Amino acid sequence: MIKKISTGVAFARKEPYEWEGKKYEADIKDGDIIKILNEGTVVTGQFGDQQAFLVETRNGEKTQTFNQSTINVLVDEFGDESKDWIGKEVRVILKKDVVAGKKVTIAYLVS
Repeated sequence: MIKKISTGVAFARKEPYEWEGKKYEADIKDGDIIKILNEGTVVTGQFGDQQAFLVETRNGEKTQTFNQSTINVLVDEFGDESKDWIGKEVRVILKKDVVAGKKVTIAYLVS
């Protein structure tokens, strides 16, 4: 049995969406600047364990998982302690790709 941990905050969306009858533009778009709000936590999802961080987006606070490429960039730029990343602003780069046979949009974060 694997315990699943929730951050309690919705995940950032890369496409426009509707919630409770209100339409929203994507939470994160290519070129956006977002702010890291916490030191992150490990969450278990459909792709296994992932590092999830609370970030400030155009639509408020959202959860964003950081892929290993993003983590490597942030370690090089801000240090290997994720608590030192709190308050840092990073730029979003979105890339469309195929992962496990599915078309997905991958978010990379750079300083």
